[in-house]
Amino acid sequence: MELNLKQDADQPIQIRPTTNRILVKPISPEQRTSAGLIIPEVVSDKNRPNIGVVVDVGEFNETVPSDHVNKGDFIFFGKYTGTEIKVNNELHLIMRVQDVLARITNLTEDQISVIS
Repeated sequence: MELNLKQDADQPIQIRPTTNRILVKPISPEQRTSAGLIIPEVVSDKNRPNIGVVVDVGEFNETVPSDHVNKGDFIFFGKYTGTEIKVNNELHLIMRVQDVLARITNLTEDQISVIS
C-alpha cells in the first residue's frame, strides 16, 4: 500500500512525528561504477546505503536523550526501517529514533555518492 498526501496551495500538509519518532527524507545518491557508468536505482537499490536527512522530530521521553538527532541531521538508518509515505510525490519515512544507526557530521547532500 502506498500513501500519497497532496497539499493544497492554501493549506500545506504538516506531518508531526509522535513521541520518539522522526520524519526522514531518504537521499538516493547517484551510483557509479569505478569506470564511471551510472547504475539505475532499480538495479542498485539492494546495495544502496540508507542515508537520509531528518525533516522533523517528535518529543523525546526519558529513554532517548533529547540531542540524539536534530532537524537537519544526516543519518544512517536500517534497510527495513520506518513506514514509507509520499508527500507531494516525495518519499519520506516515519521511524523510531532508536532505528538511527549513526549521525553524519559535516556533510552536505552534494557530497554523497556511492561507488560500486
